[in-house]
Amino acid sequence: MKTKSYFNLRLWCLAGAGLAMTPDLLAQARVVLNGDVVVNLHGGSSTAPINMVVDNSATNAISASGGGRINSEGQFNFLQWNVEDGTGNYIVPFADNDGNALPLSLNVATAGSNDGAIRFAMYGTTQDNLPLPVGVTSLEHQDIIGDGLPAPAPDGDKVYDRYWFIEPVDYTTNPEGTMGFSYLTSGMNGDLIAGTTQMAAQSHNGTAWSVSQFGSDNLSGNVTGVPFTSTNFNGIWTLSESGAPLPITLLSFNAVWANSRQSEARVFWATASEENNDYFDVQRSADGSTWTNIERVQGAGTSINTLNYQILDKNPLHGVSYYRLRQVDFDGSVAYTHIVALKREISGAAISVYPNPATNQFQVAFEGFKSEEVSINILDNSGRIVMTQNNNVLNNPVQIINASGFQSGVYYIQVTSETESFVEKIVI
Repeated sequence: MKTKSYFNLRLWCLAGAGLAMTPDLLAQARVVLNGDVVVNLHGGSSTAPINMVVDNSATNAISASGGGRINSEGQFNFLQWNVEDGTGNYIVPFADNDGNALPLSLNVATAGSNDGAIRFAMYGTTQDNLPLPVGVTSLEHQDIIGDGLPAPAPDGDKVYDRYWFIEPVDYTTNPEGTMGFSYLTSGMNGDLIAGTTQMAAQSHNGTAWSVSQFGSDNLSGNVTGVPFTSTNFNGIWTLSESGAPLPITLLSFNAVWANSRQSEARVFWATASEENNDYFDVQRSADGSTWTNIERVQGAGTSINTLNYQILDKNPLHGVSYYRLRQVDFDGSVAYTHIVALKREISGAAISVYPNPATNQFQVAFEGFKSEEVSINILDNSGRIVMTQNNNVLNNPVQIINASGFQSGVYYIQVTSETESFVEKIVI
């Protein structure tokens, strides 16, 4: 076996140039990075990526010691390792721009076909996780999305400031095994607390983040045991706080009174996509701290369509009822939504809706209202507001609502003022 070592050498691979082993450094070649050797892959883009090719499927085809390292720091600055049908632990000696070692490990347990390779790249970001990788549009968190809440920041609080890119190329059958990611405890910020916060790996397939998180964090700079299979060898990875997954799967979550007597509450939510979703537990609390499951709703498993859910709480609490969802995956992973509150305030006021069912129009009659101005919202069965009006009900206690543009179905009339709140159902 022929081995070539390079000492005190800095190699730059510029956009479009490509860096590959010369003919005498192919199938049995090794890249030995000793001393202060740094290989810098620089300037790659989506149209002109960098590819440093190592055409040797042995796990020791790349080795580094004494500060030797490979610097990628770009989504398209790739090290391509022609792993083919090799097995074992492949370690890429990545480091950041300051020379901090961040090795990435890929332990292949089940070999792929002998015609493929694996490409690796990574880059660090600012504290708000920008710039986003190509193909990623959002890092908003599932646990802070919801009706009536401010739009979240691009991110920064629950996600480590680095992305990794790992993708198989040209395989007929992809390999399978586990991965390990290295991180700097000194680089944790926001809600991530070094030595305390458990982080896990999460992947993006070019369309959406996975709901599931993987791996075990030793709290000292390594997340290991991240599985990859022949069918989910996704390209973009990051580390996020365990239990705070990234994707926006929840479009809305809310609770409203189901009748003017406030004797029943309707809890409804909608998801944009689901992955391995086993079920939802609808939970209720009197103080926002101690929770009780009031109903279980089966999830859709995996879906890319908008789905609407609702339950009827027939025993809401006196005073304030707090609601949240506990979402459980098939693998037992758990995530929680934000909390919504519904206050029970019985007054002498009342509303009545007629005719019900209605066709082109219906009337809302107001009795005993103390406030002059009220807001009338018409919501469809998914909780989407389809009409809003502000009306003077002291001078006009009967309001006529034009429903000629409504599609057939169930709607909810939500009336609020400074002192009253009512919801009535109507069928169009």
